Amino acid sequence: MTSRSACAFAVSWLLVSVLCADEIVLSSGITLKGQVVERNSKQVVIVSSGRKIAYKASEVGTVKLDPLPEFEEGQKLLAEGNVAAAIRAFEKVLNGDRVLFQEDARAKLVFCYFRTGRPGDAVAAFLEMLRKAPDSRHRSGFPWHYEGELTAPMQIRKTIAEARKTVNLAPALDAWVSLVAGETAGAQKQISALVQSKDPVTAGIGTILQLRLLFESGKLVEYTRLVAEKKWTARDDVWAWIWYWEGRRLMAEKDYPRAALALLHAPAVYPENECLAGDCLYLVGQCFEKMNQKDRARNEYAALMSQFPIALAADQARKRIEVLK
Repeated sequence: MTSRSACAFAVSWLLVSVLCADEIVLSSGITLKGQVVERNSKQVVIVSSGRKIAYKASEVGTVKLDPLPEFEEGQKLLAEGNVAAAIRAFEKVLNGDRVLFQEDARAKLVFCYFRTGRPGDAVAAFLEMLRKAPDSRHRSGFPWHYEGELTAPMQIRKTIAEARKTVNLAPALDAWVSLVAGETAGAQKQISALVQSKDPVTAGIGTILQLRLLFESGKLVEYTRLVAEKKWTARDDVWAWIWYWEGRRLMAEKDYPRAALALLHAPAVYPENECLAGDCLYLVGQCFEKMNQKDRARNEYAALMSQFPIALAADQARKRIEVLK
């Protein structure tokens, strides 16, 4: 980089940090303003007065981002159920210079693409998010429970293969494709490799997929043993997924009161995974409908729409609200 280009780079960052009003408050009480360019479980990075400063996550008390109109518009459209327009708004965010909002927009687009029948674009958006932000707080938030059709699975696998050198969760996505495609033997081998990973996130996702495989294969003895082993030691996101699959198991057994209680764990304990939390609320509503408690079912669907409109089940929830009026 020449001295002139280095100077231009510094000036651009200075302008961005002045124009943005993001704010972080450290645990010590010190407040800094500028542009937050990275936020994950390890650190928070802010550009303030032309300087890029990194703090350990444990040193940061709160993070407040200056609203971005395009992102806010996407959120509003999503809440209204206009997913196609929300996609256009979130895609506009990708053309700007607000790095953290780009990360959040890609996370939103993953679910928007799934809901509009574009699983290949969803996978590509997730991989691109992880390529640009390997430690993204959204990296465990992929809809590992997705059961819909995979259009052009070979192309999806090609996209994943191309990302293997740069994205460490690519093998997890490959295993997920095998599960959705019904390739049980291949999925089992891939998942076994994932759970043995030294990376805790990869191993955790391996556990999530292993629970799904055992549940869908009807291997309930092995499934119950794994739940008992992991229930009290898993991290928050894996723990929430355990209760999701427990809710599904109890629903299959028509034990709807206990199923509803199990499914409420994710929205209560790990609301950061908006898709999982919302889909759990939808299933809770289904449980109440089975128990002929229509008012309570409608309340759960309404809570999904107001709190987690990104959920894969959002459109179904909206329809159930209309039916139960």
